[in-house]
Amino acid sequence: MKQWKIAFSSVTYAEKGKGVLAARGIRSRIVRLEPWESSGGCAYGLEVPQEDADAGTLETILARGHVRYSEILRG
Repeated sequence: MKQWKIAFSSVTYAEKGKGVLAARGIRSRIVRLEPWESSGGCAYGLEVPQEDADAGTLETILARGHVRYSEILRG
């Protein structure tokens, strides 16, 4: 299954992101990112199945939920 990876600066933001996405019915799980996976060196992220949402939808939901993230990566 193909996944999006959303990079966050902290596990707290990843948890907030997970909650905002879950409220919209989008599955996700918190993961530890390798240093090379994110251009900003973020340590935590969310994996979201690509079948649940596209990158634009994820951006919109997180922005409306006031959740800061670094980038959305194709996993």
